[in-house]
Amino acid sequence: MVKNECVEQESLFWQAFHYAPIGMALISLDGKALKVNPIACSLLGYTEDELRSMYINDYTHPEDLELNMIVKQEVLAGIHDSYSLEKRFFHKDGHVISVSLTISLVRDGKYRPLFFISQLQDISKQKKTEENLLEIKKQHQLITENSVDIIVKYDSSIRVVYISPSCFEITGYKPNELKGKCVLDFCHPDDINEILGNHLKMVNLSDIRRFSFRFKHKNGHYIWLETTAKAIFDDNNDLVEVLSFSRDVTERKKYELQIKESEERYKSLFINHPDVTFSLDLEGKYTSINQAFQDTMGYTMEELSANPTSFRKLIIKNNIIKGDYHFNQAIKGNVQRFQLMATNKKNNALIFDVTYIPMVVDEQVVGVYGIARNITSKKKVQKELKLARERLDSFIDHNVDPILIFDNDDRVIRVNTTFEQVFGWRAGELLGLKLDKLPYKIKEDQLEVADKVKQIKKGIPWEGHETKRLRKDGTLLNVLISGFHLQKEKRGFDGWAVIIRDITEKKQAEELFVRSEKLSIAGQLAAGIAHEIRNPMTAIKGFIQLIKSDLPDKPEYFDIITSEIGRIELILSELLILAKPQTITISMIEIHSLINEVITLLNMEALLNNVEIKTLYHEKEIYIHCEINQIKQVCINFIKNAIESMPKGGTLTIQIMLKDSNGVLIRFIDEGYGISASVLEKLGQPFYTTKEKGTGLGYMVSKKIIENHKGTITVTSKLNKGSVFEIFLPLNEMQ
Repeated sequence: MVKNECVEQESLFWQAFHYAPIGMALISLDGKALKVNPIACSLLGYTEDELRSMYINDYTHPEDLELNMIVKQEVLAGIHDSYSLEKRFFHKDGHVISVSLTISLVRDGKYRPLFFISQLQDISKQKKTEENLLEIKKQHQLITENSVDIIVKYDSSIRVVYISPSCFEITGYKPNELKGKCVLDFCHPDDINEILGNHLKMVNLSDIRRFSFRFKHKNGHYIWLETTAKAIFDDNNDLVEVLSFSRDVTERKKYELQIKESEERYKSLFINHPDVTFSLDLEGKYTSINQAFQDTMGYTMEELSANPTSFRKLIIKNNIIKGDYHFNQAIKGNVQRFQLMATNKKNNALIFDVTYIPMVVDEQVVGVYGIARNITSKKKVQKELKLARERLDSFIDHNVDPILIFDNDDRVIRVNTTFEQVFGWRAGELLGLKLDKLPYKIKEDQLEVADKVKQIKKGIPWEGHETKRLRKDGTLLNVLISGFHLQKEKRGFDGWAVIIRDITEKKQAEELFVRSEKLSIAGQLAAGIAHEIRNPMTAIKGFIQLIKSDLPDKPEYFDIITSEIGRIELILSELLILAKPQTITISMIEIHSLINEVITLLNMEALLNNVEIKTLYHEKEIYIHCEINQIKQVCINFIKNAIESMPKGGTLTIQIMLKDSNGVLIRFIDEGYGISASVLEKLGQPFYTTKEKGTGLGYMVSKKIIENHKGTITVTSKLNKGSVFEIFLPLNEMQ
């Protein structure tokens, strides 16, 4: 009887196994199919005989083998009696199927494992549905995270459940700072009733609401948000959430208020356009547009649908290829951002910053979602700013005056071409240098310049500072400096600049004018002095002649007195040279002899001052045409000056040599206290002298004499080292 019951139970088991609505299989411990029911065969695509000849690993997806092995070992070890998992198998035709697999281990009476019983349920459709749902969620997330609008989900108490990242750019808050907060806490008190009223209408009437309210920015000020909101309900008509789209319309509100205040005055002022959003099918035809699209482009969806319109119709011709390229990239699944020009219904050209986002369903791109921001005004400003900068650059580069531009840290950031030409330094040698390191400055006005720079940075221009600046070759230029700050586009300073005007020629003209005035005065004084002295000198000369006849014992004394009076008369004649040109008596003179006569005259004075006079003459005699007394006077002046410049004694070297066979050089080289550069500049000006009782006329008269002989005088000197006075006289010019 027991045996019959066992047979009957076994028969029932095999019938249940065979006709089970799910796949059933008996699997050996080594993974080979022992028995497979028809559902399992149909699920995998193999016959029972084919499956019995295969191991389960032969049609298991490679990525699931390791997990399958781990769980199997745990069951064999007695950790579990059975296990369930989702697993992928390869169908006989090669495609992948997903199954829910439950495996139990069958043991004998002694608890020894015999085989596995496997139950398989096809969940491929369920997995596909889940994947599609996940893809839709990803698509939704992509749109919300790339939207320039704020996308918000509220619960029934108007608390934020989700808010898109764009909230940070518009409100200053990061999403996690607003999540869980009640929106009313951030709204202007005067707008709370408006918001509550719209919320109740959405919930009670399932109505889409569009309204504006003021939202408190994180910085403390209020911004205007324009919001479109809709309540979402479940199948039981219970509120799930409120979905809203908000954009910043603060600027538009500002203009609306201005228009309200004076409608007549601002009736032509356009309202600030919010962003345009739309969707396109795979052919590029519009499938939906938002209100901003209608406002900006002038078309309604009915107009676009009545005659299916491609986006290409609104794009200007030379942008169509660009538009096609980005559209084709988008329908391939690539997010695109680019700028494009389009025309509205009024045929006005507008510039947009466009973002294309692929719309993906079941892993297929079914269309394109577009967000376009109107940047026409911004582009116009950028173009005008670029033009202004180009004009400024042209002004700087082509300015006739040198210009340096500094940043706020006083570093050189620009050098114009004229500066390079005038001062000799290339721009690359100066760029990056700080003001106090510039090589063209002089020490004398560093403190004043530093004060003026502080003045410039306070917005006070620096005008007309007259000073000197050094060129690369070491020469000094007289310059007039003006400085001013550079204004930023909005507020504040963006560095400062100086314009340097070379006034060397102007200064030379002024000095020449002053010198001419002094020469005129000196000539007038010289003529007066000469006439005043000459009359008493004539009387003295006459009386000496009378005394000479009465005192014959010392005739040589009278000769010396007469000679010296003659020289005084000669000096008086030379003074008259300053007043008017004199008739010059030219004769051929041997220059060595002339110098020796002068040395003999002044040698005693030199000895008394402990000065030794040395001569370095040309080996042969040198003859020149000159007025002997005038040349003697010049030599006397220079020798006397040399002696006086060496109060503690020293050596005066007189050198005579030929120069290029067409002239002679006479050098007076002393070891005196020297002459500074500032004094050298003024040497030769009437009444300018370094001597306590000097008149400044000696050098001026000497220069005039040498110039009348077609010659030149050159002076070089070093402080505490000595000076060299060099006379050049031509050999044949005075014939």
